[in-house]
Amino acid sequence: MMGLDEKQMIPLPTNLSPVAAAFPTAMKAIFQRLHPVFGPEEFLLFGGAAIDLLRDPTAPVADYDIAVRNHPAKIRRCKEALVLNGFDIVVNERSYYIHRDVRVILVVAKKGDEVLDISFLDDFSDIGLFDVETLVCRFPKIVVQDPFHAVAALKRREVRLIRRLDQEDPFVVLSRFLHLCSKYDFPMHQGPEHKGLQEELLKRILQKERKSLSPSERVSPASHCSMVLRSMASAANRSMFLLDLSESDWLGFTMPELKVHLLSLGEARRPLETARGKTDLVEILINSMSPRLRTEFLQRLESFRPRVWDLEDQIIVDRLARKN
Repeated sequence: MMGLDEKQMIPLPTNLSPVAAAFPTAMKAIFQRLHPVFGPEEFLLFGGAAIDLLRDPTAPVADYDIAVRNHPAKIRRCKEALVLNGFDIVVNERSYYIHRDVRVILVVAKKGDEVLDISFLDDFSDIGLFDVETLVCRFPKIVVQDPFHAVAALKRREVRLIRRLDQEDPFVVLSRFLHLCSKYDFPMHQGPEHKGLQEELLKRILQKERKSLSPSERVSPASHCSMVLRSMASAANRSMFLLDLSESDWLGFTMPELKVHLLSLGEARRPLETARGKTDLVEILINSMSPRLRTEFLQRLESFRPRVWDLEDQIIVDRLARKN
C-alpha cells in the first residue's frame, strides 16, 4: 500500500465548492480542540469523521478516528492529557491485530457526546481496508490526502478493497463492508465489485469455519454478528439495507436464523426500520421470531459476552441474563 509520507501529502485544491472549501476551517477547529491532548505530536484524523466533514464541514460529528505513532511514552502522555482535559477513558489500551499480524493499541476516550477512538500503530500506511476509508487529515500540518480516491468512491457508491484478501480476516472485511454500505447507503449487490467481493468472502468464511479456531479467532465471528446488528440499526436507508441484507447469501452461513427471519417478514419489516438503536432492534427481533429461531438467536447473542470493550453488546447480554 502507498505510504503517507510528507511528499505525498497535498493541500486541498482551491477549486472546491463553497461547502468543501470550508473544510480547512473545520479541520482547524478540530485541531484547536484536540491540541491540548496531543500537543505537538503528529496525528491523523481518518475514517468517517474526515470524509464526512469534507462532504459537509457543518455535519454533526461526535466520533473521531485518530491515529498516532505507537510508543509507550506517547500512550502514557496521551492518557494523562485526556484525563486532564476532562475525558473519561472507556477503553484502556486494548490490543488487536489488523492485516493478520499488525498490532494496534486502542484507547477510547469520552467527554460528553464526543468520542475519540485513538489507534496507536507503527505505520500510518496500515490505515483502512477500503478506498473510502483512506482520506486523512494530518496534524499539526493541516493537510489532506486522498491516496485511494475516497471521494470518487462516495460518488460512484461503490467501495474497492485496497488490501490482499489472503492477508485479512474475512469476517473483519465483511463487517467493514457492511458498515460502509449501511452508513453511506451503498447498494450491497449492485455492480461486479460488490458482488465479487461478497462471493469471495463467503468462500473464505466457509474455509475458516472448517478449521479449528483459537479463542482469539473465535471473537471475529461474534464481532461480525455485532456489526450486522449495528449496521441494521444505523443504516442511512434502513429499508433498502434490510432488503439487501435478506438477499445476501453469506448471511445464511454467518447468521442463518436472521436470514430466515428477514425473509419470512417480507414487506412486514416496518418495526425493524423504526428501531431506536441496536438494543431496541435486538428486542424487536427476539419478540418477533419463532421459538426455534429465537433460541438460535439468543445463543448467538451469548457470543457477545467476551466483547467486554463494547458497552452496547454488554448491555444486550446483561438484559438477556436478567430475563433468564
